[in-house]
Amino acid sequence: MTVLDKPELSKTHICSILLLDVLLAVALLWRDYSDPAQMLVGHYATIPIFSDLVVMILVRRQLIWYNLFRLTGGITFFILIAALWAQGLNGDSLPLTAIQLLLISARILHAGFLWQRFGPTRDAIFSMPRTFVRSYQGGSFSERLACYYLVMAGVMLCFPQVAYWTHSNMGYVGLDAILVGFQGQQGINFALKLLVIELLVRDHRVRFYMRLAIAVMLVPQYFVMWPMISTAPVPFVHIGFELFSVALVWAAYLDLNGSKRQRPNSATALKSGRDT
Repeated sequence: MTVLDKPELSKTHICSILLLDVLLAVALLWRDYSDPAQMLVGHYATIPIFSDLVVMILVRRQLIWYNLFRLTGGITFFILIAALWAQGLNGDSLPLTAIQLLLISARILHAGFLWQRFGPTRDAIFSMPRTFVRSYQGGSFSERLACYYLVMAGVMLCFPQVAYWTHSNMGYVGLDAILVGFQGQQGINFALKLLVIELLVRDHRVRFYMRLAIAVMLVPQYFVMWPMISTAPVPFVHIGFELFSVALVWAAYLDLNGSKRQRPNSATALKSGRDT
């Protein structure tokens, strides 16, 4: 059985995903940002949340892959909030923490149900490595560049401390163990997820706007988080993350312009063939 053998997500299911995930995003990001600890937690939470929004650009049949990453992301968020609450670092509002955990639990159950009913199937998941190899070997520069999300995923999963060192904890040492673990999990919930999306999206226009949306949401954070980035154990290196997102936009723009130039040429050639 392939991914195409499963039924498509209905508009009702898509609306339920949007409603639940928007409510969860609001709850997770509802923090006192005058507190440096909450600012750092909010920064980390935005990474998977913003990339989740990009998934909604995909056509409905490809959207089933969101089921898998909604499940893994939900489990990650549950561990994060529970650990922050146990350490007294999730803010002062116990009702807000309860709402966050309730919405996360609902997302986990909802994602599990949709995955079981709509996929992706096991065969579709196991076929992804072959899709990756074809994209890297035979794809354009833009497609090959996106494959380096796999390198990012490997670094996050294997060396989460290195990625965490590009941020300062601003003296809140209790955050270190929690956010290092969360950083490692983003190898799946951010980098690997975006790699899968890149492999699925074939339309040049959709790819360009998808990458542009990610860059617009992520690049400003370098400046917003400047105090934590400039005083980090490994300062300023975080900009490599933003530069990579900008490079992806540039490469997608080149592909988009190239496809636009090819279409008139193809139409001219077709017309010439008819005239001969």
